[in-house]
Amino acid sequence: MVTSVLAGETGSRGSLLPRLQERLFGAQDSVCLARARLVTEAWHRWADEPAPVRRALALRHVLRNLPLDMHGNPVFAGNTSIAPRAWCVMPEFGFEMDAQACVEHDWIHPDWLRERVPTQMLDWWKDRHLGGGAGTGHLAIDSAAVVQRGLDAILHDLEQEAGRGSEAQQVYRRAMAIAVAAVIEWAQRYAEAAEAEALRCPEPQIAALHRRVASACRHVPRRPARNLFEGLQAMVLTHLALVLEGQGTSISIGLPDRALAPLADEAAADPDAAAELCGAFLLKIASNSYLGRVSKTQAVTLGGADHAGTDRCNAVTLAFLGGFERVAVADPHCFLRWHRDIDPIVWEKALHLLSNGRSMPLLVNDHAAAAGLIAAGIRPEDAWDYCIIGCNEI
Repeated sequence: MVTSVLAGETGSRGSLLPRLQERLFGAQDSVCLARARLVTEAWHRWADEPAPVRRALALRHVLRNLPLDMHGNPVFAGNTSIAPRAWCVMPEFGFEMDAQACVEHDWIHPDWLRERVPTQMLDWWKDRHLGGGAGTGHLAIDSAAVVQRGLDAILHDLEQEAGRGSEAQQVYRRAMAIAVAAVIEWAQRYAEAAEAEALRCPEPQIAALHRRVASACRHVPRRPARNLFEGLQAMVLTHLALVLEGQGTSISIGLPDRALAPLADEAAADPDAAAELCGAFLLKIASNSYLGRVSKTQAVTLGGADHAGTDRCNAVTLAFLGGFERVAVADPHCFLRWHRDIDPIVWEKALHLLSNGRSMPLLVNDHAAAAGLIAAGIRPEDAWDYCIIGCNEI
């Protein structure tokens, strides 16, 4: 069970989360060139492929060969480099330092990253990179499809469309299939590595975490999640795979309480355990190594109504709010979609967090936001399914 694994042998709840926070927040920023070297190899190897296919093959090469971070946060599998705060480098977008990084941290300067990259790599990419720094993704993953359908179902969809459409559409779908299959392979790598770590680990609690990861990664994100942990693990891997693909910052977690709604009964049965698990999930997303400790605006959006006026809050909504209460992460940041008929327990929890000095959740007025989207021509059923991306954009 979630409680017994996260709480440890003493049975005291939350005993693992402070340890994970200390490990993350105490880590010093460094640079990991593993992804940069692998992408450079891929651009050499598949130089003649169409751009979408080349990028997909580069992602597959990275996911097959990137060293796995098994110790930064063993509750979940996944990272974009070998350790938290070890910067994941994206040479295909150049080596310019993000201006926001220099504003947030006075020890970072415009040449900070460039000074830590070998001259040979700088020279090779000088006239090849796509420019502009790594992309600002400004996108939200369809987590419901990942959690409830699984990536095998998406591969099946692509097979059904094979040979249809223009040449450009067929190339793009080929690239999609390569990328989706690569994420499934990545999960299997983590399953095997976690199983091996469990056998070596002298700590029973951590060994149990590795065993749970191994079991989950054999199943998700390939297939639909069977429990809350698997749902969160599937979301971690797909989120970080998009970062590794090159989307960069502002990749939103979307609407996790809606994606995980079919598993809400598990959260309702043990609210404290579910909140602990969501806290560990937030720390895993916070340890995404792209840009180290610099803000990546990985927004989480909770609550809200649907187009019929039905409140969509559930036990997972409360679990995420409880997770934000337990861990002191500034990124990912939390938005709560407020409306007149919001669950009063959720509303009280949000007010409790705000009145106790937590600057989250940030409140978004459902009525105003949805009305604006509808006025812009979006169908009501879609307008009421919005989430926040980036710093604070609908």
